[in-house]
Amino acid sequence: MALFLGDGAKRPLMDASMSVMMRRRMNELWGLGFMICAATFFAVLWSYNVGDPSPFSATGQPALNWLGEAGAVLADTLMRYFGLGSWFFVALFGAWGIRFLLHVGEERIWARSLMG
Repeated sequence: MALFLGDGAKRPLMDASMSVMMRRRMNELWGLGFMICAATFFAVLWSYNVGDPSPFSATGQPALNWLGEAGAVLADTLMRYFGLGSWFFVALFGAWGIRFLLHVGEERIWARSLMG
């Protein structure tokens, strides 16, 4: 992106150090988002109750999951399809969140995720 000066010369809108800094802040926001996803999955799975209403079980009881009916549906679906392996999502999002916040290998997320 360039800024037009009117005399035919173009200067970059941001210098290289500002661009690097903005990229690092964006990666930190991604890390924060991953940590929020990990915390959400943790809360959903930790408060999982077999008796909560979900597509697999109809009950008149209110959901006891910490995230309400949506959390109960997500937890029941994850536990039925993945079992205890659904805790892998907490570990995955948490690990990538830490990596992005600490700037350790965040440029390799797509290659590692696809090969994983």
